[in-house]
Amino acid sequence: MLMPIRPLVSLLSVPLLSLPLCASRLTPPCLSQAWQSHGHAVGLVTPRGSETRARQITERLLSQSAARTANDAQLAGGIGQALRQAGVYPALIVLDHAAAAQGTRGGSPWRLALASAATGKVLAVLTLGDGEVMRIMSGGGPVRQAVLYDGSGAASVTPADLSGRDMRRVHRLIAMPLLVEMNDGTLWASPRLLRKVTWQHPEQPYRLLQAVCHMSAVRS
Repeated sequence: MLMPIRPLVSLLSVPLLSLPLCASRLTPPCLSQAWQSHGHAVGLVTPRGSETRARQITERLLSQSAARTANDAQLAGGIGQALRQAGVYPALIVLDHAAAAQGTRGGSPWRLALASAATGKVLAVLTLGDGEVMRIMSGGGPVRQAVLYDGSGAASVTPADLSGRDMRRVHRLIAMPLLVEMNDGTLWASPRLLRKVTWQHPEQPYRLLQAVCHMSAVRS
């Protein structure tokens, strides 16, 4: 049974503000709030009694000029750090298509359900640990969507990295938790992603992303 973060079934294909704001069995904390600010869809899960303070901190950061050039993963991570420094902890921050965690859900990682960008059906449940950032990106070419982790690593990835044209970029992606959904429905997962995923269907087919080193023979 998917207990926590049920409202966030899809960060990509379902508008955040159209979803219920609190999962009944989410402990701790249980109160959530969501709103639109400076062109962003924002959702927070913070301890009871901290909602006003959390919203003020979030609004302040989103209003700063630096927020205009940062992507959603960088902003979500920055908001999480600011909330923690202000004593608003634990917290889950969802900003557009990114999520950042500070602390845990009662000692366990946060769990978010990921839906297919094509069908809207849940593909898997992904965990998000203390200090981690998760980002969902729309792909290009054959890639429909990609889920990336690891703070600055996820934040610095661009759609061009998903094209497969630059093998150095591809190898960098494979080294982090990465899940890719292709336009034909095929799922690709990196080895580190498998530690964080529970497939909705135990027999879910997927392909393992592996770095291949091409070497040519050298004549003496």
